[in-house]
Amino acid sequence: MNFDDFFLLGHVIKKHGLAGEVMIFLDVTDPQYYKDVRTLYFEEFGQPVPYFVQSVKIRADKAIVKLDGFNSLDQLDEFKGKSVYLPLKELPKLSKGEYYLHQLVGLNVLSKETLIGTVQYIYEAGLQNLIAVDSDGKEILIPVNDEIIKKIDFEKAEITVDLPDGLLDIYES
Repeated sequence: MNFDDFFLLGHVIKKHGLAGEVMIFLDVTDPQYYKDVRTLYFEEFGQPVPYFVQSVKIRADKAIVKLDGFNSLDQLDEFKGKSVYLPLKELPKLSKGEYYLHQLVGLNVLSKETLIGTVQYIYEAGLQNLIAVDSDGKEILIPVNDEIIKKIDFEKAEITVDLPDGLLDIYES
């Protein structure tokens, strides 16, 4: 099992209460969707390790989680700051035309029917997400928004973009 099959749900902010709970920041669109989760995965020795969940209470973009076998705050010191993962198969189903950013990795990017390159990575940068496209060994960063990304065809493994004038010129050396 490796992290390619998982998505980042959030991270542990702190211990909570006296009964061995942790507070997790949920970096997701709909935190309520995860209120019934029964297993969370934490990174240990470079691998996702499952922990069973006794209870989850959602508070806005945070979750108060009670993990099985942890009954005191002292037992939870190692979790502070740790990233929390779930398997990709547990992502909510999307409506037609919607996609998850991780689905863009590996797709070819075309502008005016010309191949720019292949998406290698997604930079989630607060207000503006970026796709990192490998174009003949150079990394080109393209904003992810409706003005630029015109069409995503998963069957053809292609993203059609309408780039702002001069964007590719920045990467010419």
